[in-house]
Amino acid sequence: MPSYTLFGYRFFFYSNEFKDAYNLEPVHIHVCKGRPSHGAPKWWVGENKICRADNADVTDYGLKNSDIKFIEELILSNTDVIIKMWKEQFGENMLSYHSSVQDNEKA
Repeated sequence: MPSYTLFGYRFFFYSNEFKDAYNLEPVHIHVCKGRPSHGAPKWWVGENKICRADNADVTDYGLKNSDIKFIEELILSNTDVIIKMWKEQFGENMLSYHSSVQDNEKA
């Protein structure tokens, strides 16, 4: 599971991020404090764009609601790193972006 830690937050994605047997989910990152766990809040990641993917209760994952803005700033300033890690894990041909972070959409 590719992951890195900044300021005590764990940023990660799973090595089996498939929607089904043939389709990988679009580029995204999960964030928590402590050990990664399924269901941790996630953000769709594009080139210099992000969008919160769900409304998971962040307090269930060691985060505070007040942490969200800072976390989003960290993700946004590291989109290139996240995309690079995604490509290294899944390959260039498996790279796709969620519609909320594509160039023709606003995040």
